[in-house]
Amino acid sequence: HGPRRMCAPVLLQEIDRLSRVEKVRAARKIVKKYRRREERREIRKLRKLLPHGDRLRSRQVIDETVNLIVELEQRLLRKISSQGWMPTVLSNTGLDQSQISLHTLREAMALVVPRGDVHTSIDRQKAHQ
Repeated sequence: HGPRRMCAPVLLQEIDRLSRVEKVRAARKIVKKYRRREERREIRKLRKLLPHGDRLRSRQVIDETVNLIVELEQRLLRKISSQGWMPTVLSNTGLDQSQISLHTLREAMALVVPRGDVHTSIDRQKAHQ
């Protein structure tokens, strides 16, 4: 056997000969392939956001991204607590500055962050720059 190519053209007559189980299995392989491709694309985007991201493995990229998000949340929380400064977008959510916590900050952020997938948000930010 040579290398298998998932996207190799298949004659329609050959597809008709496949059983239902084989068709489902083939379809799942294709879905899995495109999910992996999308995941790799997202990891590449995250690598660009991280210092030294090009040297990290995928799992490390995810861990470092989580660490960066937590660090930014804590910075924002400290700034709101110490300076009394509240970003307009957050004040519109009803977030109370006097009773702010990491939990309430995250709840407010969930209200203002777009619901789309991550790469859509990143692409929109780049478009506005």
